Amino acid sequence: MISKREVVTSGMVITGTLFLNTKPFCVLFDSSATHSFISTQSALQLDIELVKVERNYRIKLPNDFIIECPILYKHVLISIGVLGI
Repeated sequence: MISKREVVTSGMVITGTLFLNTKPFCVLFDSSATHSFISTQSALQLDIELVKVERNYRIKLPNDFIIECPILYKHVLISIGVLGI
């Protein structure tokens, strides 16, 4: 979990555009993160198959809050590159 101010001053966080299944999404890259998440609204825009898991993934955030994730997306093509080069 990181604040907007920390994004600006952190050398480990980069904002940018990520292409998922050829659709652009605004993202926050945190090189120290152990998990990646996508909003429900963004996931609905993608034409990918979701997998409902038998047991929810329980993920503890840095603020000690625990979230449960019942859905997993597998084999999502991610393209990272620099535009204009």
